[in-house]
Amino acid sequence: MFNNAGVLAESKPEVTVNANLLGCIYGTEIASTHMRKDRGGKGGRIINMSSKAGLTDLPNVPTYCATKHGVRTYTISKSNHPSVEDTGVEYAVLFPGCVLAGLYLKLIEDRIAKQGKPSVARNEYLEIPLSRLLDGFLKLVTLEKMNGAMLEVTPDEDLFVRMEKVVIGSTYPPSL
Repeated sequence: MFNNAGVLAESKPEVTVNANLLGCIYGTEIASTHMRKDRGGKGGRIINMSSKAGLTDLPNVPTYCATKHGVRTYTISKSNHPSVEDTGVEYAVLFPGCVLAGLYLKLIEDRIAKQGKPSVARNEYLEIPLSRLLDGFLKLVTLEKMNGAMLEVTPDEDLFVRMEKVVIGSTYPPSL
C-alpha cells in the first residue's frame, strides 16, 4: 500500500492533522490488519509518504511539519514493533522535496493569482519532478528487505536516512 496525503492548511490545524497524520495512521492500521500473515493475510509492504518537512523544521508551516514528522515516527515505530516479523508486514517512509504536482503547484498558482508572486519561495533543491518520486517509490518497494527504510528523494538522488539522538550537553543553550 502506498499511503499518501498532503494537506497544507496552517490556519486550520485540525484539517492538516486529520488528513496528513490521522489519515496515515488509520490507512496503515486497516491495511496492516488485512495483510497480517498471523491473521490470515499474505503479508505485504506499506510505504507512508512523509515529506522533506518530516526531516527538518520549516518555520512557516509548523503544523504541516508536525504531521510529517509524525508520519515518520509512527511508521518507524511500527517497523520496530517486536511482532513485525510474525505479521509479514513491512513499513517504510518516503521523504520527497516539493513534488512538482498537486499541492505544491496549487500553492504557487494561488499566490500568483492573489499577489502576483509565488506562495512559497521557489527552491530548486527542494523541487522534484513526479518521475523522481516514482523512482524513489520503486527503489523502496523492490528492496529485498524494506522494513524500517527511510528514503529521501532529492532532484538528483535517493538517500537512505536515519534519525539519531544527538546530545548537545546538560545546559541550554550549549556552550561552544
